[in-house]
Amino acid sequence: MQDKVQKMSPEIRFKGYTDAWVLRKLGDIINVNSGRDYKHLNKGDIPVYGTGGYMLSVDKFLSDKNAVGIGRKVLSIELLYR
Repeated sequence: MQDKVQKMSPEIRFKGYTDAWVLRKLGDIINVNSGRDYKHLNKGDIPVYGTGGYMLSVDKFLSDKNAVGIGRKVLSIELLYR
């Protein structure tokens, strides 16, 4: 494990990738925002996904930008493996 940290590259790589990894904070690469509650919205055609997959469909978007939602439970799982 210590050797992997030192060289900053995984044992298995995608074809064509040979450079060392660059360690960055997620907030330096993308805009990270707090989630919004969808429960005030009515049923509709826009799917809402949670950490367990599809939850329901609503009638309005919560954002006017293209976005990806990352469930908050992902952060909890990461803490278990530290």
